[in-house]
Amino acid sequence: MRRASVRVVLVGTLAVLTVLVLRGDEPDDDRWLPFDEGRRAVPADDVVDSVGVNTHLHYRSTPYGDFEAVEAALRELGIRHIRDYPVPDNIEEVQRLASVGIRLTAIMGVPTPTDWMPHDLEDLLKSIELMEPGVAALEGVNEWDISDDPDWVDNLRTHQEALWQFASARESSIPVLAPSVTWADNMPEVGDMSNWADAGNIHPYPGGRPPEARVADDLAANRRFVVNDKPVLVTETGYHDAFEEPHRHPGVPAGVAAIYLPRLLLHYFDIGIERTFLYELVDQRDSSHPESSFGLLEHDFDPKPSYEVIQALLGTLADPGQPFETGRLEFRLESDDDLLRHLLLQQRDGTFHLAVWREISVWDRDERRMLDPGTTNVRLAIDSPAGVERILGLEPGSVRTDQLDSSTSVELEVGPFVQLVEIRPHEVRSGR
Repeated sequence: MRRASVRVVLVGTLAVLTVLVLRGDEPDDDRWLPFDEGRRAVPADDVVDSVGVNTHLHYRSTPYGDFEAVEAALRELGIRHIRDYPVPDNIEEVQRLASVGIRLTAIMGVPTPTDWMPHDLEDLLKSIELMEPGVAALEGVNEWDISDDPDWVDNLRTHQEALWQFASARESSIPVLAPSVTWADNMPEVGDMSNWADAGNIHPYPGGRPPEARVADDLAANRRFVVNDKPVLVTETGYHDAFEEPHRHPGVPAGVAAIYLPRLLLHYFDIGIERTFLYELVDQRDSSHPESSFGLLEHDFDPKPSYEVIQALLGTLADPGQPFETGRLEFRLESDDDLLRHLLLQQRDGTFHLAVWREISVWDRDERRMLDPGTTNVRLAIDSPAGVERILGLEPGSVRTDQLDSSTSVELEVGPFVQLVEIRPHEVRSGR
């Protein structure tokens, strides 16, 4: 993640920063880089396409049984990817979602059918044939390392090899994900599956901590031990809001989750996670139990603050279309805060979106109390022919927009939640 270091001015574009000493100081030769070095911005729509959400469409006795409400919630949120089991009962629903641009990453069952998943791999593969082209990927077994199976490693590997053989024999290609492994410590035991997977698969739940916690270790372990440096997806992560009582998986208040989740999505994207599936769309029941409290929506489909800020994030950045070459933006972020993070994105019409936030905690998970992280003053100076048009603050409960008049120098008050600074090149603003 891009950092603003103490007593320096950051000049840059995404991923590589040009560092200058503050005005009035003499440049230190070993830190000096030419002004025009740096990478281009990343397409804004790539962030949107990197976001998915878990559903349980076959849980008919839960809110997921109201498919009309589920479909409406997904479309209003701006989601293009769901993760679920491809059971025969879901065929029609998956086809309907595919017709509106929402595709399935399919969890391909378990090594041995159970009461909750009576379908074997052959049954699910038949469903896949009927669900195309609404299937984006096939995924190995979910979290089998915490099952009661004494032979979980052998059974997991046998199932994954069979899944790979099926996918390889098809005329049309569907990517195959490795099975998810709950804990990084179990990944060496699983062993190398790179011959049977196109990508890895991790579940780095932060457990009440800030979103940057845990993911780097899980990512490194999965690449090293399971998929041999292939790409990695996060197929589950998120926060539950049953925080009042101690639990082995600590929760956070709904407002804290709304601060953390946009940061999580941008941070995961920035470190190379190809897709992140939040857990989950809607609370499965009206309960204070953690397992029933991960939803972006209440059990009656009322939106939680997380739903609203993610909706604003995706709606602002959405820019579907053919691939395009992004441009450069020369800018400076002046700050003495080493917790400052930023990410530069661009849309097809030339508009840049600079996401800024502080990588800091707002919740003490041990004491179960709010923290006041404060804000930091940041000066954004645009050195390209462009100006700041507006600032969108993804603040829980009050997503706000501040309009500016194409300013080339802006004072920002940056806190723990994401702000999107919209910067328009002058030719875009004038319509040329």
